[in-house]
Amino acid sequence: MVCLTYVLSLTAGGKPIDLRFDENGRLPPGDYSMNLDELAQSILVTGDEDKDDAWDTKWRLQLVQNLRIMIQQLWDEGITEIYIDGSFATDKLHPGDIDGYFAIQKPENMLDFDFEQELCQRLNKRDDHNIWTWKDKDRKRPAAAEKGQLPMWWQYHVEMWPEYGQWSGQIHPLSGEKLTHAELFRITKAGEDKGIIKLVQSSSSR
Repeated sequence: MVCLTYVLSLTAGGKPIDLRFDENGRLPPGDYSMNLDELAQSILVTGDEDKDDAWDTKWRLQLVQNLRIMIQQLWDEGITEIYIDGSFATDKLHPGDIDGYFAIQKPENMLDFDFEQELCQRLNKRDDHNIWTWKDKDRKRPAAAEKGQLPMWWQYHVEMWPEYGQWSGQIHPLSGEKLTHAELFRITKAGEDKGIIKLVQSSSSR
């Protein structure tokens, strides 16, 4: 695979955004900060100058528009530390979705279950489709043999997970250590480091 390199003419925090795919079609390790408008103009939506004719810019832009709805709900709750990746952050021609997580503080005296339930109740007051839940029982399975997906995936093709230091349910494929979402989203299924997008608010969205 040819290494794709593209440097945006935009800036984040006064520094050029150097966003490119490595030889494996992923973002090189590191956190890449940008706002939603910059994301919509990045190679994650437009592709680079040598992109395949099958590159689905329209679908990728729709994913960003869907993401914008969910991110605004998080911002309205005062949640600002948000990261995304998934197949969207690769050179896959038609990514299935956007995956990500947001950092949030959990009260020490509160159980994880109760905390997530209360958080979902607050967020669902802002969403017309009540998509905020991370319970397995709420996953929809159109057929018994198919993978179940959360309501937020079916509505927006975006999955956002809370990160408050809890176990993500996954282990590191090499070390066998339990992973938080912050750790999980920065490695591949093979345990290799990869890059991630950190979303920041623009002045117009604050």
